[in-house]
Amino acid sequence: MKEKGILVVAVLIALSGALMFYGKSSGEALQEEEKVGKPVQVELVKVTIHQEMLEYIGIVEPEKYKQISSKYHGTVEQVHIKKGDTIERGQVLITMEQEDRQLELAAAKADVDASVAQMKKAKSALKYSNENLSRMKALYESGALAKQQYDLLTMENETLQSDYHSAQELVNKAETNLAYKSNV
Repeated sequence: MKEKGILVVAVLIALSGALMFYGKSSGEALQEEEKVGKPVQVELVKVTIHQEMLEYIGIVEPEKYKQISSKYHGTVEQVHIKKGDTIERGQVLITMEQEDRQLELAAAKADVDASVAQMKKAKSALKYSNENLSRMKALYESGALAKQQYDLLTMENETLQSDYHSAQELVNKAETNLAYKSNV
């Protein structure tokens, strides 16, 4: 057992000696290299803009399609956007010629005036018919007017009432159209 202990100690001493020798020789090599130095190349720093253009072939599809239209027709005076622009809600895209719009407004006002005149005429005719029918009713009830003539006057009065209501509807439509065109 004593021999084994001596053998282990001897091996350890030999290993430590070898490590010391190797460490000293590599350290010397590093010191020699530091003394000699390594050659380097020195350059000045330059500021440059590097532009890289990549070209790809393909089709770009938008996430959403939106249909846009004008509230009235006419000639486009100016286009405020170009293809590919991103647009926001309420943004002016085009300007229409105002002459066309003014003509449309004048036509809408003329429609209102004409329908009002037609309604007044129908109202006047209905008023006359109501008065006439009232007189003829008294004659019919007294036996001085034939039933056929009274029925004819009644039917004519109903037609005039229908004409008057139609004229009122035309006035309402014309006024709605004018209000719409005025707010565009």
